[in-house]
Amino acid sequence: MEVEFPLEANPSQLLGMIELIKENNGTDYLSILAEDSNEQIDDLLPLIDAITLLGFAKTKKGIVTLTKKGKELTPKNFYHILPPILVKIEPFKTAISAILKNKVTTSAIAKYLKGKKIVLHKDPETNEALLRNLLLTWGSRTKIINYISEEDSWEYTYKTSKS
Repeated sequence: MEVEFPLEANPSQLLGMIELIKENNGTDYLSILAEDSNEQIDDLLPLIDAITLLGFAKTKKGIVTLTKKGKELTPKNFYHILPPILVKIEPFKTAISAILKNKVTTSAIAKYLKGKKIVLHKDPETNEALLRNLLLTWGSRTKIINYISEEDSWEYTYKTSKS
């Protein structure tokens, strides 16, 4: 199965788009968001997909509406709110289960994901590169996992508030 998480989105863009929607009382048309952000609608869709997948907004008939969680999201609480959501979404959920066992390489995570029918790209090298980038962009920036570049390996670092 192809992964559903939008590879083109990143946390900074996500937060910026949520702030833009907040400026318009938490609801906006995709066409207006594209105009306000100087983006083409096609380029904006992966970001809106990420916002929706993470539960920060709902979309219906070209209108994006922030959820309660989206309205509460701020630059201050962003990296506190995001990790517990990400660890439940693919491919992060399965990648983290591989990393929890012990420090593993990107290649090993890619093989583990493939065994679970989660693939980012059919070409193995491209798949690994996309996976590494996705894990760096979302997993490392949210402090869920740590990347050790010398070994191209990952370790789990997320600590819940209950720890």
